Amino acid sequence: MGPELILPSALLLAGLLGGVVLAHLAKQVPRERKQHGAMLLLRRLSERLRRRHRVRDRRLMAVRLLALAMLVLAASGLEWVYPGDVPEHGGSGRVVWVVDRSMSMQLESSGESLLQRARREALEALDRMPEGTWVGLVSYADQATRHTQALTQDRDVIRRDLETLTPTFGSSDLRSALLEARGLLGGEPGEVLVWTDEAGPRQVLEAAPEIERLVEVGTAIIPRVVHSLSPKNMAVTTAAYGEGIEGGHVTFGLKNFGPEPMEVTCEVRLPGGDTVTVFVEVEPGALMEEQVTVPRKADGGVGVVVCEDPALLADNRFAFHLPQVGASRVLVVDGDPGDTPTRSEVYFLERALSPWGGVHSGVSVDVVSPAGLQALDPEEHRVVFLANVSDP
Repeated sequence: MGPELILPSALLLAGLLGGVVLAHLAKQVPRERKQHGAMLLLRRLSERLRRRHRVRDRRLMAVRLLALAMLVLAASGLEWVYPGDVPEHGGSGRVVWVVDRSMSMQLESSGESLLQRARREALEALDRMPEGTWVGLVSYADQATRHTQALTQDRDVIRRDLETLTPTFGSSDLRSALLEARGLLGGEPGEVLVWTDEAGPRQVLEAAPEIERLVEVGTAIIPRVVHSLSPKNMAVTTAAYGEGIEGGHVTFGLKNFGPEPMEVTCEVRLPGGDTVTVFVEVEPGALMEEQVTVPRKADGGVGVVVCEDPALLADNRFAFHLPQVGASRVLVVDGDPGDTPTRSEVYFLERALSPWGGVHSGVSVDVVSPAGLQALDPEEHRVVFLANVSDP
């Protein structure tokens, strides 16, 4: 059927609405039957005819009228046009995106990192901006980066920079990011959309002065918080070398930020290539320390503690300094020991060689009797002092 015939057909069907009412009235059947005399029958006949013209069972008639009305609307080809949702943001005409890309934004949640989720939501918000909106982009970690020197209407520039944002190992400096956003707005009112995971106890407090300046000129600051639904992060918080048995020990701390107990595999990698592996279980929210023994002989340098945790890779490592163990040892042979260590003459020699201990002095002193010379290892003891030894 051509377009020119749609409206006449609809009008013809609309005329049938009146036929429904007439048919409904004509088909009414008396429900009550009573026996009457001949004279009473004549008198009630006129009353019954009048009642037949009254509408009975109005609900049934309404259903019939509604069905026919829907048929008329379908034949008329009318369309319901809805203009769409009013844009959530962009009413001011000036919008700045601020995206957190600090280390905590690498946390995985539902198969994507928090930064990936923030980028996706920011791109969706960009597509919903009204035409003609001036936009800008600022990202931040321990420093803020202004990706556009001024507001622009070229959304492709913002989209390209959003898609290429990568996480850093820095902290979160929201204050500097809002300062850059205020510079883009040039002191004029607008909107600042901030995508962040709110990590950092002082992030908002330090940014309070910039927030106040933006609000004073009528700018709306809108946080778009991205959180992990179920964080299960384990972080290596400390690592340090200390003296002890054998070649000393490395002590490292672990913090479980998740809601459940976690067991992880940790490796203490020494500078010379040796590796010590331990399995550590930490209760929810707990901070614990683990200690591993260093071999008697180990190269000095920078070692590292690495724990396997896929949630946030950036906090799985912690470096420590390891002094040279073994080769820096000095052997002191005491041929005339005293009753106590302090009454022996070599006590003062030992204190002179290592006044602050082996770690801080760089020298570890081993004191033995003359019989200890039989176990002398030139690779371990490069220097030997003979004190009061009559027959070396």
